[in-house]
Amino acid sequence: PPTGVTGLSDDQQTHTLPTDTPTDTPTDTPTDTPTDTNTDAVPSPEGETEGQAPKSKKAKDTGGLSVALSRLIFFPTRKLKSFAGDGAKFRPEEMCSLAEDKVNSLLKREPEGFVAHTAQRMIRVYPHGLRFDSSNYDPIPAWTVGCQLVALNYQTCGLEQMANLGMFRDNGLCGYVLKPPCLIPTPASPAWSPRLAPTQPTLHIAVTLLLARQLPKLNDRVRGDILDPYVTLELLGTQRDMLKDHHHHPSQESTSSSGGNVYRSRTVPNNGFNPEWNETVHFQVQDPEVAMLRLACFDAEGVGSDRLIGGSAIPVRCLRNGYRMVGLHSEQGQRIPCCGVLVRVEMNAIGGTVRVPEVEPEPRTAEMN
Repeated sequence: PPTGVTGLSDDQQTHTLPTDTPTDTPTDTPTDTPTDTNTDAVPSPEGETEGQAPKSKKAKDTGGLSVALSRLIFFPTRKLKSFAGDGAKFRPEEMCSLAEDKVNSLLKREPEGFVAHTAQRMIRVYPHGLRFDSSNYDPIPAWTVGCQLVALNYQTCGLEQMANLGMFRDNGLCGYVLKPPCLIPTPASPAWSPRLAPTQPTLHIAVTLLLARQLPKLNDRVRGDILDPYVTLELLGTQRDMLKDHHHHPSQESTSSSGGNVYRSRTVPNNGFNPEWNETVHFQVQDPEVAMLRLACFDAEGVGSDRLIGGSAIPVRCLRNGYRMVGLHSEQGQRIPCCGVLVRVEMNAIGGTVRVPEVEPEPRTAEMN
């Protein structure tokens, strides 16, 4: 719970003991004998308690919390085993906290119940307790079913944090993103399931990787050593959008940590200033409202694992047709100045079910110039 709210009851600091109400005394005790009122102490309007010594000035400051504000920002928690058995017992102001493994389990068993529950109540997701190295899990599955608070280990950088940054970039990084209509069931539109069987795609996306400019050297590189960059492009979203059958590449591919397929470009040796690729990758998207494209640039190492130079994650709803310079962010989430990857985006709706946006985005919408 938020700081300063724990321990406040509904009636605390709102009810006082009337002065004309006698205190309860045993029947065999004279009325002029003082009684100990510490056990039934009631807060007074000034933050002090009747029958006790006045509190210090510091204690008075902590006792001046607004109960009305606390009721707005404090969510009582409740345990959840299944949406079918426990979901209906939740009041609108109650929330549950789920570990990442519990989320994956409920996603397999009750995907529709997950979406219906998050449409009216809050769910908080947190990393598994066995992540002693403070590593992160993939936040995409929790977002695709409407989880409002998906907590990550901010002390650990990587592709998961890059996706988190991209999730909240389409609104100027103000911290809130509205849910798409598919995650808000209505009587006319029942609960949407992210585990539906593959159907006809609704959006075709073709991304041509053209070139990059001024890729920075990593801090610990040997002097005189030059980058050998390559680019990966991955579609993140629902399980059916991450199937291999809906990714058509003319080149090599690999499997990502999130379970999807990643397109990997060829490696350009000894050129971190202006490497060129001119390669095109195609994506067939079924759920563009919750899908995201993640572009990452790596330095190929002859020995050991490849190093991440920078990357960017962009929601599909923020993509626009045409030539775009994708700004790269470092592994720590900082924008790399004068650095980017030039791409050409072509989107076409399939069956007329998705409107391809043609209006230019706001300057901070997706940071694609």
